[in-house]
Amino acid sequence: MVATGRIVGSSFGSLRRFAILSAGSGDGVQTRMPVRAAQGLIGQVTDVGRLASRVMLISDKLSQVPATLLRGAVPVIAEGRGDGTVAVRPLEVGQNPFRRGDIIVTSGTGGIYPPLIPVARVVRLDEYGAIAMPLADPARVNFAVVEQAYEPEVQANETRDVAEQR
Repeated sequence: MVATGRIVGSSFGSLRRFAILSAGSGDGVQTRMPVRAAQGLIGQVTDVGRLASRVMLISDKLSQVPATLLRGAVPVIAEGRGDGTVAVRPLEVGQNPFRRGDIIVTSGTGGIYPPLIPVARVVRLDEYGAIAMPLADPARVNFAVVEQAYEPEVQANETRDVAEQR
């Protein structure tokens, strides 16, 4: 954990979805760091000031989160729709693997987001996959945690180095 802050505001009137977090560079926050609440993933830091940061929410039209369908571990991509929901698409073409109520979690693929952070719950199926609601609603979250960006190769090497030293 890098810092904890309050969500002091978030946008809902456009396709761009952001929140303001009361933690900034003075607290160690940097761009591209993931932000989460107890309920799940909120987004990632896009801009940092000394006392506050701007967080692009996972429901933002430009947000893409590598994820996994918790039931069955099917790799998916969660893309913000700009309307408060997330479109979830399987990476493999074929049968739609989703069911209403399915939980989507981060996969850890590609860095930034550590694996197994809850992202969203499927609310309806569509032609290409599913529509899901983020589990962490910034309008209802008081505090959020900023974490180091996930770097799977570095963390795997550090684990191996520690094991070799024993």
